[in-house]
Amino acid sequence: MSLLQRQPAVDIRGVTGHRLVILQNDVGSLGGIQLTGPVRTWLDLSAHLSLLELVAVGDYLVHWRHPYATITELTDAAAAYPGRRGRALVRAALPLFRTRSESPRESILRVIIVLSELPEPECNREIFDPAGRFLARGDLVYPDYKLLLEYQGRSSPH
Repeated sequence: MSLLQRQPAVDIRGVTGHRLVILQNDVGSLGGIQLTGPVRTWLDLSAHLSLLELVAVGDYLVHWRHPYATITELTDAAAAYPGRRGRALVRAALPLFRTRSESPRESILRVIIVLSELPEPECNREIFDPAGRFLARGDLVYPDYKLLLEYQGRSSPH
């Protein structure tokens, strides 16, 4: 857990430099380039993103089909860096993660719903008819109310 060599913050006109203490185990390599891993990067983003954006990134990281991290790993990392900037946002974001959100806008809409104190919808639930035939898959679903919310993103130009 050694610290990486301290580097001065960038000092170029028009660029805002930041200085961080980064532990060796927070760093990986991709194509010969050193970079922070998903968990550390998410923590670092907490000082710059809104709650909605931070949850959208977190949902992407913990997605059940291709997780880059687990909610436990993100929670443990937040506990390991309690004094960092953005810690209140991290604490607010962690309980809002869902593993089945499939787009940033779905995550943001779901969090807006939850923060508005409405019931939380299920993410990307499949819907079947009484005979068991697949009917649809909804972005945000309230099965008890038979209500489906679909976030329509940009349509393809093709």
